[in-house]
Amino acid sequence: MRIFNKYKIIILMLLLLLLISMPVNAVSDLEKEIAKRNLKRYTERYGKAKLEPRVRNKVEKIFNKLASKAEKNAPDIDFKLHVVDAKVLNAVYLGDGHVMLFEGMLKATENRNQLAAVLAHELGHGVNDDIQDSIDLIQGIRLGSLLIDYAKDGQVNQENPGFITALSWQLLQKGFSRKQEREADRYSVFLLE
Repeated sequence: MRIFNKYKIIILMLLLLLLISMPVNAVSDLEKEIAKRNLKRYTERYGKAKLEPRVRNKVEKIFNKLASKAEKNAPDIDFKLHVVDAKVLNAVYLGDGHVMLFEGMLKATENRNQLAAVLAHELGHGVNDDIQDSIDLIQGIRLGSLLIDYAKDGQVNQENPGFITALSWQLLQKGFSRKQEREADRYSVFLLE
């Protein structure tokens, strides 16, 4: 009977793995929470950029034009731009439609086309659902690790994810994030047409 129960649990975990891999059309509650926390963290750390009205209008006009086109490919996402006061040469997609542009990146762009390319790339992460894909990958690896633990000795060690989980995450994440960057680049080319 114990072996039968073990197989029932393994089958249940396999079904959960299958459910995790199914596509999600709407932004998940977890992605919304991650975006909310990261937005708060970045805004508290750097503060909102104090842009001249002319610059702010230019940035918003470029972003709004791109976002309205991107929203046709992701109707469940309402894209929003946040510019923070940091010299960092970066922009990031936080999830749930939030794009963060660092003032250092804004100043480093030499013209509208360069700025549009940066913003289009970040919108690509949103349209491509990259945050949710990463969440799904992490959950899948974790569930797979629990499944291996249980199949191995009939016990689940939830406190220590183990070497296999950590190694799997590192190896998959490297290739996964490069793939996401390439796809965001491809989408940005489409968006800029």
